[in-house]
Amino acid sequence: MIRGNLLVIPIERSLVYVEPLYIAAEKGQLPELKRVIVGFGDRIAMEETLDGAIARVFGGPLPQAGAEVAPSAPVGAAGSVKALLDDAASALTRANEELRRLDELLRRLREAGGR
Repeated sequence: MIRGNLLVIPIERSLVYVEPLYIAAEKGQLPELKRVIVGFGDRIAMEETLDGAIARVFGGPLPQAGAEVAPSAPVGAAGSVKALLDDAASALTRANEELRRLDELLRRLREAGGR
């Protein structure tokens, strides 16, 4: 296992810790994400996805299997560089949308904490 960078995310007067765990790939390919560890206060969880670990720590429903975006087709005869670029652009757009959503949730948490 390869430990990713530990992210420390301040939320009001608390900290949320997030650390990805990867498995080394063969033949010099990029490592593959296997688990995500999330810690908050005295609660900690390790799940296959960030959504799952956050849900476990904060008591929300765990994401359903298959609810996530299906991986794109493998590179080869059916895949092409253009298709991979299109997939990457689409994933980046979704990630940016999620970051905006997270920013809005953090803003609302800050406002709720100040009341």
